[in-house]
Amino acid sequence: MALSRTQGMPLHMQLRAWLLGRLQSGEYDPGDLLPTERQLEDLHGVSRVTVRRALGDLAAAGYIARRPGRGSVVLQRKVRHTAGWLGGLRDELRSQGMKVESRILEMGMTVPPTRIAHLLGVGDGVPLFHHKRLMVVDGAPFSVGHGYHNVGTDFDLTRDELDGDTLAALVSRKTGIRLTKGERSLEAAPATEAEAEMLEIEPATPVLVTQLLIYGENDVPIAHRRAAFRGDKYRYVHTIEF
Repeated sequence: MALSRTQGMPLHMQLRAWLLGRLQSGEYDPGDLLPTERQLEDLHGVSRVTVRRALGDLAAAGYIARRPGRGSVVLQRKVRHTAGWLGGLRDELRSQGMKVESRILEMGMTVPPTRIAHLLGVGDGVPLFHHKRLMVVDGAPFSVGHGYHNVGTDFDLTRDELDGDTLAALVSRKTGIRLTKGERSLEAAPATEAEAEMLEIEPATPVLVTQLLIYGENDVPIAHRRAAFRGDKYRYVHTIEF
């Protein structure tokens, strides 16, 4: 298939887009080889320089690895998470063409650990709304997380509600609390035995752990959430504006 020399987009970008479309469609599995440089030259009627620029861009973005003597090897596709708002991860994954399933494992009022109670400014023994969720992406476990929310003892949700909207939106709508900001940390840590079992990895395998402290008006802490993501499937991208 010859690329267009009249549409204004550089040839290496057209070739990159063509290859990326095939990668994102699932045509190639991790470990598969892309066509050789020579095959891509002949197929698209372009130079070796154009092919190498396109493949280099895909390698830099983490889609393939360039292996001397082997060629271009397809890598495990990682989720690209860029959301800077509270919630919205499922929508972002779906926008990348991924099939997302959210499984609610626990939900209801429960007494939090002392550390979480102090973070949220409540006394020991005070029950908070708690939920635990396993997220499955493209049929494989992706993350497991849970959260505690200081939103009153009469707060309640159905599983359908929690599965159909972000928890941040549900809290605001049902309580009238206006969530104003969140402080998120990201670090590598060994998976606990429970996390490893749910994520289908070996115990103590490194995972990416995010912790999010959510505030309402007047900087009152409202919720704390923790999630463990499989490191082989997750990539967090943060844009810095100058």
